[in-house]
Amino acid sequence: MLIKRTSTPLTQAASRANGARSRGPVTAPGKANSSRNGLRHGFFVKGALLPDESNREFLVLRAEFFAELRPSTPQQSALVNDLVESLWALNRCHVIHDRIVTAELRHQFPAVTAFTAEHHAAAVAELCRRSRLLDHIGYAESRQQRRLESAFRGLAQLRGEKKSTSRPGIAVKTDDLPKRGPENLRILAPAQVTYR
Repeated sequence: MLIKRTSTPLTQAASRANGARSRGPVTAPGKANSSRNGLRHGFFVKGALLPDESNREFLVLRAEFFAELRPSTPQQSALVNDLVESLWALNRCHVIHDRIVTAELRHQFPAVTAFTAEHHAAAVAELCRRSRLLDHIGYAESRQQRRLESAFRGLAQLRGEKKSTSRPGIAVKTDDLPKRGPENLRILAPAQVTYR
């Protein structure tokens, strides 16, 4: 049974007086801290960086993409920014996933120094049994991947490039591959990937 508390006019007046005195944080660092009050994992953070992430590394990545993609309009620049932010957030998801699985591996197998596939499977199975954390990470990864692909598509569309059957923004040479069979697919090293 839920008991509803009634407030008297005296307590209501006191509450209003206390609320009127409170103005929240005044300094810039205090405002920055309070803006992160609801931050739990950083998957859906509005800004590009979390407090423990390197601003320098982010700016280097951003500069590399701007140098390579050379946006010529403000709209293209906005898409490149979106691309960099989504790539950064996607990488954050991967790092968080790796750290969580590694922590579980160390918890389950404290005496083991070289983990096998069986160790990883056991750790992931236990994480899935206990919580939906890996589901949330997967959801965040999917969301950032869609955002990344959307930015690539938008950039290609603004530049008037033809639609490609490969993933947006990634050119893959397939002329030396046989026509059929998943066994003929190969993963390209980053140096072999060119962005359109």
